Amino acid sequence: FDPAQNSSELEIHFTEMNNAVQSEVSVGFTNSIKKIHSDYFPILLGNSILGGGGEARLFLNLREDKGYTYGSYSRLQTNKYTRARIRAFASVRNAVTDSSVVELVKELEKIRTKKVSQKELDKAKAKYVGNFVLALEKPQTIARYALSIKTENLPEDFYKTYLQKINAVTVDDVLTATKKHIKLDNARIFVTGKGSEVLENLEQVAPFGKKLKVSYYDQYGTATERPDY
Repeated sequence: FDPAQNSSELEIHFTEMNNAVQSEVSVGFTNSIKKIHSDYFPILLGNSILGGGGEARLFLNLREDKGYTYGSYSRLQTNKYTRARIRAFASVRNAVTDSSVVELVKELEKIRTKKVSQKELDKAKAKYVGNFVLALEKPQTIARYALSIKTENLPEDFYKTYLQKINAVTVDDVLTATKKHIKLDNARIFVTGKGSEVLENLEQVAPFGKKLKVSYYDQYGTATERPDY
């Protein structure tokens, strides 16, 4: 397959699921990040601050502050065969589908335009250090690291110096990386839900002052006309 291409603009892709009691919302895009990339560790920590767990921005915003969802997260998924993928996502109540899209976009825009705090960065580093040390107790972790070194063309000392590289990341490094690799202007917003309850408001979403283009798909990814309610 050809490498996945990002959209030419930020847009919404809606899939009808007429028995859905909540909406699945995901903002996703690809980028060129590999583990050997100089921005890998800064973007790793930036993603952790954005949506790495219950202490991250997405969770604190969409769950703790707004009460839209049980949890909201983001994932950085590198791939040795093709481009990496970043996505921010949540399962939300039908009534707040459009508002959730706005908040996900707002947090992605914020992480790529404003510096994270030193406190946020220190907390993300501590979490990675703890998880890394605990994971080393498992034989399968060692095997996976060895396999990654061989199959992803990593330096032999990639994991030996992992914590050193994590701890070397600065607030400025994170902003440089997120500004370059958070491709929000070319992202797709995927929404699967009950259109009769969510679509009218979703079509009015304008996070940057202009309504977003909305395209419609069936559950197999085939383009369709707008559902008629």
